[in-house]
Amino acid sequence: MQPGEDVRMIERYFVPVLIGFAPVLLALAGWTYASPGPILTQILSGYSVPIIGMEIVVIIIALREGLIRSARHWMARPIIWLPLAALVAIGFGTALFAAPNRMMALILTSYWMVHLCFAGSVALLCGREFEGRDLQSAYLWGFLALLGLITIFALGVPDPAEFNWTNGFPGFGHIRHMGYLAAAIGGLAIGRYTLASSSRQSWTNLVVLFLAILFVLWCGTRGAAAAMVGGLIVGLILLPAFRKWRTIGGFLLAAGLAVGVASTLPAPAPNMGLTRTVVATTGPASGDLTTGRVEIWRNVFAEVRKRPLFGYGAGQMSYVSPYGSIDQPHNALMQFLLAWGFVGTALIAALGLLYALPAWRTVLSAPNELTAPFLAMLNLAAYAAFDGTLFHPISLSILAGCAGMIASHWVRADNGSQTA
Repeated sequence: MQPGEDVRMIERYFVPVLIGFAPVLLALAGWTYASPGPILTQILSGYSVPIIGMEIVVIIIALREGLIRSARHWMARPIIWLPLAALVAIGFGTALFAAPNRMMALILTSYWMVHLCFAGSVALLCGREFEGRDLQSAYLWGFLALLGLITIFALGVPDPAEFNWTNGFPGFGHIRHMGYLAAAIGGLAIGRYTLASSSRQSWTNLVVLFLAILFVLWCGTRGAAAAMVGGLIVGLILLPAFRKWRTIGGFLLAAGLAVGVASTLPAPAPNMGLTRTVVATTGPASGDLTTGRVEIWRNVFAEVRKRPLFGYGAGQMSYVSPYGSIDQPHNALMQFLLAWGFVGTALIAALGLLYALPAWRTVLSAPNELTAPFLAMLNLAAYAAFDGTLFHPISLSILAGCAGMIASHWVRADNGSQTA
């Protein structure tokens, strides 16, 4: 075997494992029982450095495989590069000239660029360096490893009565931010379960779905549960291959078991656990089903009206429309309007449609391979209507990875046509 073949064989497993286990690295980087923790730990976890670092490593590998050449081909199409170039100009322009916190806006805008390049890198490498199913499996196993790590962490809390159970978990800043990851993993699991080719694969993915729902209920994040249900419904509408009684039956079985087990688990804090999920959903305790979201959106839109065209720059809510300690509007539309105004939001919508419609057709043509990542994206999109899945790097990273898996079919088709 030649040295180059050795490298490719290593990357065949290294790249998917690196991507799938990046959340584990994030949790390890933020591992501390102190609140607040050491400054280095705060930086590594607060800026999701392991996630961005993983994406940069994958981008470097893709550069060696011809990422720039591939990007040039796609960017030669004005319908793609014109709105993208305009959006990049608005992003960095507002960061430099309009943002109250210029450094934060520059960092978050740069993160968006990294996520975009990461999606393109996965699209190039998937089917060449590794298979899409390898990456999907790595995401699922990485999630299981994270659950094990969180279990170890929770059991090792030295003073449970004094511990900050909501904001003290390693790497994620807020325990319910892990719900973003759980919602995406739930989409992957139900997609793979529905179209599994063996009973072993079916039961394995059903167990992962059960654990994802159980974790969501234990965290007390109703948003992730709602996103899973929303993604399931949209998937049943859009994907004929997904319309099976086993889909609904498997989801109800996993959800029923999760509710039963969650009801027996003691919640470590009042704002966690199954009780919190039920109370927050029915609303009488808080007096507001949206738990303040409507007021947040009203305040944000009031600031949007003051600077409607190009906005204030990425991540500026805390400075222009403060609401307690919240740093994002809990709604993707309000997030984009505040950051990049109506012009930037229109460009994002145009680019989203340019991707979404061909992606849907591609999934229909290859349901066995692409249904799972498509459902993960649907869950994150549903979640973005009432939370920050398009704000935090962990959810943006898995969204980009799933988008890249679907786009890899276009890259392969394009390479085949060029060869022919």
